[in-house]
Amino acid sequence: MDNARIAEAMRDHHEVLMADLQRLVDALGDQVSGGSGYADAVGDLTRFLHSELYPHARAEEDALYPMAARRDDLRVLVDTMIDEHRHLEGGAEQIAAAGDGARAVGAAQAVATVFRLHAAKENDYILATLAADPAVDLDAVIGRMHALLGAPKAPPEP
Repeated sequence: MDNARIAEAMRDHHEVLMADLQRLVDALGDQVSGGSGYADAVGDLTRFLHSELYPHARAEEDALYPMAARRDDLRVLVDTMIDEHRHLEGGAEQIAAAGDGARAVGAAQAVATVFRLHAAKENDYILATLAADPAVDLDAVIGRMHALLGAPKAPPEP
């Protein structure tokens, strides 16, 4: 598959992650506003962060970001993206330790907002730049990411 299609599949995957994350944040908000206990929703959300979002971020750091960091025009952005990953990784603990429902929802929405902005930068700058560079092999990047995540090599068709 060519770089443009791989980049499109990666952007599509970001959309799925964002939608899943927002669905879980909304479910937490619904439980809190409904006056019911919200521990189950916090558990679902933190499990998603630990099983889906954080491994995805680590795979990007190992497979995608080193390639992007070799480029002078992306090096500073990559450093910023890694800092954002560290911020996102603290989100599960902030949600779990919030102390009350309103604070848990606020912490959860902050994580979702940071991830949405983060994914947009990755899509619009890192992936777009690398996909346009004929010297870059995004197929190798996606293969490495999938190997790190224990997933099949081929990305889903956009």
